[in-house]
Amino acid sequence: MKDKQASEYFSRKHMLSCSQAVAKAFQNELNLTDSYIEDLNKDSSGMAPGGMCGSLYAALDLCKDEKMKQNVLDEFIEQAQYATCRDIRANRTISCRKTVELAAKLLEEHLLQDLSKSA
Repeated sequence: MKDKQASEYFSRKHMLSCSQAVAKAFQNELNLTDSYIEDLNKDSSGMAPGGMCGSLYAALDLCKDEKMKQNVLDEFIEQAQYATCRDIRANRTISCRKTVELAAKLLEEHLLQDLSKSA
C-alpha cells in the first residue's frame, strides 16, 4: 500500500524526489514535518551520503533501530542488487520508480512487524 502511495508522490503530478516520496508516504503515521521532507531533496539523485540510493536512504532514516535498518538494507540489496544510485543506474537493475516502491514496501513491512511485536 505505501509502495503505491510513494510511487504516486514520485510522479510528475507531485514532483517529489525519490527520497521525499518515500518519506511523504509515511508522513502522517510517523509525524514527519514538511520541512523534514523538503530537506530530503538534498539526498536524492545519488547525493545521499556515500552515494546511496535516495529511496533507500529515506527508508533507512525512518527505521526505528539498527536491526530494522540492517534488515531493510539487506532486503533492498537482495532485490535491487546494489545500494548506490550510481550502481543501480549504471547496471539498470531497477528503475528509480521501482526503488521508491521497494524502499516504501520494505519500510512498511518492517514497521508493521515492529508494531506487532510490541502489541
